[in-house]
Amino acid sequence: MNNYFKLNKRDDVIVFENLLSNYVNKNIGLSIKHISLLDAFDKLLHHKNGGKIFTALYDIQINNVLLYCDMNRIVNLWNKLLRENRNKGSILDSKDNFFNKMDIHRFSTSFIFRYRALWDKIMGLHVLIFAPDDYKNFVKKGKSRRSQFKKIMTKVSFPRKIIEGIEKILTDFDDKFRTAEAHGTGQIRKISLSMESFYKNEQVLFIDFANVMNDMIISVGAMIQTMPKFYK
Repeated sequence: MNNYFKLNKRDDVIVFENLLSNYVNKNIGLSIKHISLLDAFDKLLHHKNGGKIFTALYDIQINNVLLYCDMNRIVNLWNKLLRENRNKGSILDSKDNFFNKMDIHRFSTSFIFRYRALWDKIMGLHVLIFAPDDYKNFVKKGKSRRSQFKKIMTKVSFPRKIIEGIEKILTDFDDKFRTAEAHGTGQIRKISLSMESFYKNEQVLFIDFANVMNDMIISVGAMIQTMPKFYK
C-alpha cells in the first residue's frame, strides 16, 4: 500500500474543489469554475471508464488553474517593472531587475510547457470519451498525439471544425514558442529577459493563446454538464 494521492470519494471531491477555488482566488483573485468536478464525479461513478475520465478531468482542472497562475505572475511582474519605470536599460543594471526578469522567464517557460501539455490532456480526454478503445494508441510513445487525435476523432465523426481548430492552434503555438524551447537552444529568453514592455513584444500572444484555452475549457465543462448520469 502506498500514500499516493487519490481523489475517489465524493466528500474528498467537495473539499478538493473548495480548496482549489481558494487557491486560485488567493493567487489571482478570480474564481475559475468552468468544470464541475463534483458533477463529473456523480455522473461518471458507474461509467465503464468513469475513473479514467474523471482522473483526466481533474488533471486538466489542476493544470488549467496553474496556467492561469503562470500567466498572472508574468503580467504582474512585467507591469511592476513598468510602474517602477525600470522597463529600460538591461537586466544587468540591478539585482532587482535581474531577479524580476528571471522570475518572468521562469513563469514564461512554465506557461509554454504547461500550455502544450494541457492540449495533449484535452485531446486525450476526448479520445477517452468518444473512442476509448483507441486511447492506448493515442498515448503510445513515439507517435505524434496531434496526428493520432486527428486520425482517431475523424474515424468517430467528431466535428471536423474542432479537429482542425485544435490542429491550427497547436501548429501556431509550437512554431512560435514550444518547439524552440523543447528541442532547440530556446528563444523565449530573448524576450522574457529583455526590458521591453510586455505589450510591445511577441510574448503578448500568450494572452491570445490563453483565451483560446479558456474557450476550450468552457467547452469541456459544458460537455460534462450535458453528459447523462450513468447508473448501475
